[in-house]
Amino acid sequence: MGDIPNKSLSKLAELLEMQSEMFKKFVPESDEMDRYEDIRLELAAELEELENQQPKDSITEELVRKIVNRSKEGEITYGYSMDREDYSREQWLIELISELTDGAIYATKLLAIERAKNEPNDVVLPIDPVKDKGGFDPPF
Repeated sequence: MGDIPNKSLSKLAELLEMQSEMFKKFVPESDEMDRYEDIRLELAAELEELENQQPKDSITEELVRKIVNRSKEGEITYGYSMDREDYSREQWLIELISELTDGAIYATKLLAIERAKNEPNDVVLPIDPVKDKGGFDPPF
């Protein structure tokens, strides 16, 4: 999926249509004109397909943008993409556990902040088994 905004796709399709109309007015019928029209129609179909692949809600659009940017950032920072084939399944699982552990740490910190706002005079554990209906027993 491309990361082209829907407005840009629509404007590009409109530009192609306008260009086609201008050519028809000033360029006589010819094999070149027929070839141009065939290419324009192919591009218009591809643009429509791209437009249909674009997310329709702002949350998904933002997430797609972040994923694309994160991928580019990773390639620049680490010098490889997710297409690398030198990692085993075990190495990928280790990477995943590391990332998920970081996420759990961040989520726990945010929960502690929220609870401190609601109960500023109490020392609140980030995870409270009673409040959390069974709680969270970390595997470590």
